[in-house]
Order: sequence, then structure tokens, then C-alpha cells
Amino acid sequence: MIFCTIGNDRHKFPRFIKIIEEINDFYNDDIFLQHGYSLPPKEGIISCQFLKREKFENKIQQAKYIISHGGAGTIAYCLQNKKIPIVIPRLKKYNEHLDNHQLDIASHFAKEGLCIVEHNADRIIKLLKEKELTIKFSLQSRKKEFFESLRSDLLNLL
Repeated sequence: MIFCTIGNDRHKFPRFIKIIEEINDFYNDDIFLQHGYSLPPKEGIISCQFLKREKFENKIQQAKYIISHGGAGTIAYCLQNKKIPIVIPRLKKYNEHLDNHQLDIASHFAKEGLCIVEHNADRIIKLLKEKELTIKFSLQSRKKEFFESLRSDLLNLL
């Protein structure tokens, strides 16, 4: 299964939907698309507007491939599950976001070999057919340590 997610930003992301529809026309695997505030895809693609966190995490764990928007949290969760996402960042020039921070984030991860940034359906199809997108290690979350440190700092301020 290919899990595709555009996140929960209120900006529409029709470019992403169109790319997934093109991939669906040529790639023989089930596709599940979380389409957010964008219009749902054409028939043949299983989709939903939003997923609760547990279902979202299950989809990432079950997916053979993940195609995602450029949100840092989504990319990090993929890496925690030893999967390298194909990232289609939202771009300001298409009114998909307020700025190009998703491109900046994804480019940083891509320089480290932790995601692939791609905007072309044909090249994504080629990646899906030719490349295994997994890593041997998983990125470990340090969220718990961060919040403990933040809590301690705030208590010291009071």
C-alpha cells in the first residue's frame, strides 16, 4: 500500500492530488490518500479527509511507500518507522502555503538522505518501481526529554 498524506493545513493542495491520480493510473498498488481540505481524488483511490493520530500512525507503519507533504512531523514519524518518504512540499507560488518552509524542511532532510523531494509524477512512479525506501535505523523522538526540560525551565522561572 502507498500511503499519501497532505496533512491538515487549510490551504488546498490540488497539485498533490493530481500527482497521486497520475501515479494511480500507472502504478499497480493500493493507494490510500488523506486529502485534508482539498477535493477528494477521482474514483479508484481510497481516501478520507482526515485521520485520527492512531490511524495515521498505523497507515505509516503498514505502508510500503509514503508520499507526503513537507511537514517536519510527518517526515520524522516516517523516519521513526524506518521509512524514507517521497515528499511533495507545499509551495507558496501555487498558494499552497504562506511561505516555502516545507520546501526548506524537506530539502534539509533530503541533504541527509532522509527523504526524497520530488514534484513530478513520472519520476515518483520510477522511484516506486526501482527503489526500496527504507532505512536500517530509526529516528528516535526526543519529545519527552524536550518537554521535561521545558517544564523544568518554566518551573525555575516561577
